[in-house]
Amino acid sequence: MPKDLQNSFVTVECRGFVSEEEREQAARMFLDRKGIARPAVPWLLPDFTNPLFLRVTAEGLKAAGSKAYPEFIGLPDFIRLFLDGLSARHPFDEWPDKALLRVCLLGIAQGMLEAGRSWLSRAQAVKAIRAALADHDGDDTPDRARRLLEDLTRGALLPTLDPQAGRPSGAFQPLPEGVDFAFQRLGDLLMAEVVVDHLESASFQEGGNLAFVGHDPQAWAGLLGALAILVPQRQGKELLDVAIWLRQDRDTAQRQFRDSLFWRPGNALLPATKVWFDRLDDHYKLEVTIRLAVTPHHPWNADHLDGRLRPMSMAERDVVWSIPLANAEYETEDAIEQIISWAQGDQCLPATDETMRLTATILAWMFSTSARPIRDDATKALARVFLLRPGVMMGILDRFHDVNDPYVAERLWASAYGAAMNGLADADLKMLVGRTWALCFEGGQPGIGVHIPQPMGLIPA
Repeated sequence: MPKDLQNSFVTVECRGFVSEEEREQAARMFLDRKGIARPAVPWLLPDFTNPLFLRVTAEGLKAAGSKAYPEFIGLPDFIRLFLDGLSARHPFDEWPDKALLRVCLLGIAQGMLEAGRSWLSRAQAVKAIRAALADHDGDDTPDRARRLLEDLTRGALLPTLDPQAGRPSGAFQPLPEGVDFAFQRLGDLLMAEVVVDHLESASFQEGGNLAFVGHDPQAWAGLLGALAILVPQRQGKELLDVAIWLRQDRDTAQRQFRDSLFWRPGNALLPATKVWFDRLDDHYKLEVTIRLAVTPHHPWNADHLDGRLRPMSMAERDVVWSIPLANAEYETEDAIEQIISWAQGDQCLPATDETMRLTATILAWMFSTSARPIRDDATKALARVFLLRPGVMMGILDRFHDVNDPYVAERLWASAYGAAMNGLADADLKMLVGRTWALCFEGGQPGIGVHIPQPMGLIPA
């Protein structure tokens, strides 16, 4: 096309959903229209607001007669949800053998690993599918493999790739048309699934089946991240103990280990996991602690944090929690804001009492920081949690009434007062007045910070 003609066109740039807030808002609207209950916990990872993941998994849940996501989505749940959703979509809903989709995709992943790149030519893809079919049911004819590949490309799962795009200028040797995974996270997870059971340190060395990863770890960061999730579950080790060379790039190693913690079920937290967690930089440890805090039944949720912080003196707590919280930046600051905004928004309405109790616990410990904006926002968020769940409020007041930090006690009662002034039912208000008297006044001398219970004294019995 002549350049003067190209220059005559109007260029429009569509950036889509850029910020985390935009993605979450779009996800909420999409799930509401599909009739699927939003996850009643904060989104842990951006994958859960990925449009392709949302669309496919929502359709799969609907086809299975379910109207809600699992409480916690670990790696096995993620793959199952995604593949179940794909199986319910055309053209895969016409495949008589529902196991074929997973078989073909694992075959493609195996082919990519053997080729040492994240795409395959169509001929290589057919060959990879044939090899997978031979192990699955023995019917590995070329025509069948080509038909299945065509369905995979028509279903937008393996979109056609133009390998010429992005080639260095002056590279004239033509390359064949290829395919790659539309959802790269899925491709990384499937490739990790192929190799995880036989993974060892030698796998990344010269002559090993993953030597290409060792040559360019940045290009294969997604695969390494997926292995960091799977290796602890399947081998009972941390990836950093298997692929020791990964430790050379400290920040990349820390990020991959941190991200893996968000995907793991609780039984994949090993003694070695705690060792590597303790070696993380403080801001990574803080982010993990906050993001996992409201996950019910997780070993590292807010109850775990409470058990660590409560016995400490204020000075000890300042070092490991309150000061790092006040200095939070970037991902950690986002994690704090996510918990607070979730508690203040509508997404928390269907949450269980247990999720709300964990949320209240982490918010209460945020009061210990000297950062006034965090304390103020957390106070408003906790007041709303108390207003929505009076039963949770009573339990939190009982749990924190003797805390050894005036900041926490002051804001705790201020949150309860805020809930009372914003519409607690008469029965709940009466219960709060009785609990306030019992915890603060009945002994004749108010506890820590004599000024703390005074606002509660304004509530008429």
